[in-house]
Amino acid sequence: MDHQVVTVVSDPQVETDNGRMQAYVYIGNFMFNTDLIRIGYARVPDGQFSKRQEFIRKQ
Repeated sequence: MDHQVVTVVSDPQVETDNGRMQAYVYIGNFMFNTDLIRIGYARVPDGQFSKRQEFIRKQ
């Protein structure tokens, strides 16, 4: 990741009352979250959020 732009974007569809934030990490135009799900380092959380269907496809 040397000299690449990393952007963190919060999900506008998620309202939490437990203090957690649903956020997406982009390295350039690539969403890093999907890689974490694909290789098993993350899971698709319960609840509704804008990228849920995309994440489920990557499992």
